[in-house]
Formats: sequence, C-alpha cells, structure tokens
Amino acid sequence: MLKIGIVSAYNPHIDKKAHSGILNKINNALENANCETIWIKNSTPLSYKILGKVAKLFNLIFKKNIYIDRTYVGSYLLASTINKKLIEKCDYIMVIHYFHVLYWLKTNKPIIYHSDATFEIIDDYYIFNLWNWNKKQAENIEKKVLNKATLHLSSSDWRNN
Repeated sequence: MLKIGIVSAYNPHIDKKAHSGILNKINNALENANCETIWIKNSTPLSYKILGKVAKLFNLIFKKNIYIDRTYVGSYLLASTINKKLIEKCDYIMVIHYFHVLYWLKTNKPIIYHSDATFEIIDDYYIFNLWNWNKKQAENIEKKVLNKATLHLSSSDWRNN
C-alpha cells in the first residue's frame, strides 16, 4: 500500500472546508484508491505570526502589500515546522496549494504538487498591490517548486491558461 504524506496546516482527514474542500476530497480519493494518507502537519510558528503582524503594519503605512508566505523568510519559517521523520515514512509527499512550504523542503521523496492557479494568474486577481520584490520572490519560489515537483496536478482549466 502506497503511503502518501499530505503536508498541510489543516487535517485532510476531517477538515472538509480547507481549500474549498479540495484537501479533504483529494485525501478521500487517495484512500479510496487504497493509498494510506498521513497528515504531516505544517504549523504556523510564532516567529511567522510576528512577522505577519509587522507586515500588516507596513501594509497600512506604505499602502503596499507584503504576503509573508510568498517571501524567502516566510516560506522558510513555514517549512521549518514540517516533521521530517513523518516524511521518511512516506512513499510520496503531497502539497495542496501551499507551494511556498516546498521551497525549503529537502527530501528525496517524489513530490506531488496540486494547485489551481499559478502566482502569475492570481497576481492582481486574488493578491493585490504587492511590492515588486515580493512578486519576484513569489515567482522564484513557485518556479523552484514546480521544478522540484515530480507531478503537478491541477483541478482547473483556468490554471492552464
């Protein structure tokens, strides 16, 4: 039986609302295909929360936005909470939407990455008024993650445009 580790802040076994239900639906589909899924919890560290509060202050003062998870520092802080011992128990690692946590992840395990949009598509659609340096880091992070992924899945034709 294949063991697939799902890296997420949300429990894919019980959280039916996370990522519009996609996380839970993918988990259920994998289990129905006789795969064992292991939740690899990706917690938000205190340092990340503090950095987020500082970013919000900058956003208010300068009327430009910083998305911490799409920075090198923010993605590093989020990746630092991933349990490497659980990863070693898995045959595959899967990440749904959280491309930034994969940037710093060092593993020989094949990576399945699911997204419904690229950063380029959501820039100025879901995410607005970003600093240019933040856009550049987000693009670089996503590019590296797409290159690291063994398989990239999309649930949307929109993502492929």
